Amino acid sequence: SYTGNEFAGNSAAASWTLWNNGPATITTELVPGTRNGGSPQMIHVTTTGSFSGIVQVFLPINTGPRHVVSSAWVFVKSGKVCIGIGNGGNAPVAVTSSTTGRWELIQGCNSVAPANEVVVYSVSQGADYCVDFVRTVRVD
Repeated sequence: SYTGNEFAGNSAAASWTLWNNGPATITTELVPGTRNGGSPQMIHVTTTGSFSGIVQVFLPINTGPRHVVSSAWVFVKSGKVCIGIGNGGNAPVAVTSSTTGRWELIQGCNSVAPANEVVVYSVSQGADYCVDFVRTVRVD
């Protein structure tokens, strides 16, 4: 967990980091997966801030495809979450969750290119959510 502002620290899941875009506390843990047909483990994220959550950088900054689609299975317990896709810290919201209390597949396209990073962030003032599977596919 981390309390502070604008920090990239390690999350509980390999290849994912944490980021707070404002003063907040963020905590992650790996827990057993609960989605039918999903992964054996998922990452549980809680944050007190907006636009805070987990980040995965999959290519170096200023490199990558021009067009991608990213998707994530999310279980939002409280708040709202989004996928953002972009380049080196500029990952605008592509799509926002619409439900709580059940699994939801959210997916969207990048609006910033090249694409080399995906985020799963809170878009409300705080959120409690689980992420089971994130996928980014080149479409150009």
